[in-house]
Amino acid sequence: MMIKDEINNPLAYAALFAIKPDEVALLDEAEGCGKGYDKQFVRCPMANSEYSAFTYIAAARAIDASLNPYHWYKRFVLAGARYHQFPEHYILYLEGIASIQDPDDERRLMNEKILEEINRFQ
Repeated sequence: MMIKDEINNPLAYAALFAIKPDEVALLDEAEGCGKGYDKQFVRCPMANSEYSAFTYIAAARAIDASLNPYHWYKRFVLAGARYHQFPEHYILYLEGIASIQDPDDERRLMNEKILEEINRFQ
């Protein structure tokens, strides 16, 4: 689905998930809320209904256009886009984003292991 901001501007393709209220603080921490990412409420039209949700948007002060995502992170994004059947033009756009090797071997290996598990179910 395409999510939109408060004044109906398109933001991005997205998947909608439900989480328990007591898990929101954990997700905020994991997503860096207040530390480079800000929580933003969005409108999510889906199946003739509209849902209110939140997402994390990179804060302008934290954006560095010279940085690229790690290879494993890009693979997570692509796996999610394919799983949720985002439009092919969007997947092609994501595939074209340059990525780099994660210098932290422990983090890289942990995430690559998760990706291998994801691939087992696709």
